[in-house]
Amino acid sequence: MSDNEQIFQKIEATTTSVAETKEFAAQVLKAIGGFSSLNDQKAVVVALSGNLGAGKTIFTQSVAEIVGVKDTVTSPTFVILKRYQITNADFTSRFSDLVHIDAYRLDSGKEMETLGFSFMLNDAHNLILIEWPEKIVDILPKYFFKLTIEHVNETTRHFVFEKVEDGIMAK
Repeated sequence: MSDNEQIFQKIEATTTSVAETKEFAAQVLKAIGGFSSLNDQKAVVVALSGNLGAGKTIFTQSVAEIVGVKDTVTSPTFVILKRYQITNADFTSRFSDLVHIDAYRLDSGKEMETLGFSFMLNDAHNLILIEWPEKIVDILPKYFFKLTIEHVNETTRHFVFEKVEDGIMAK
């Protein structure tokens, strides 16, 4: 167990701009990097919870920019899933793809299986960000990270990032 793993409880931040959200995303990515034993042979999953307009896609765009995604990142609401190549050398030794999922229109995790979700989870080179994970809680892995985003006002968001080790995500 690394020093990060021993002291990590959760990370909280309140942001008032996209730039501050990007700074927080960098903290989250650094924390994820300290958890090599959490999902050694599996994808790293971050469940993004928050009301409509809370900032899930903005957070995902920030992560994408940091890891070197060259494409424009938009919410995959209608296509459910988008995959992007990670090009930032600081991350490519661990990850090759950023998988962005929006489960808002789904009724259960069974629908994710037609998209090969189990295969994605078993690829340790995937960083998977899931918007509306509450819709597919039945297929989330035992170990994942949860990011709760609260819309405080038009410009302010409150973030709570924590690890989930029992496979149970509080709604």
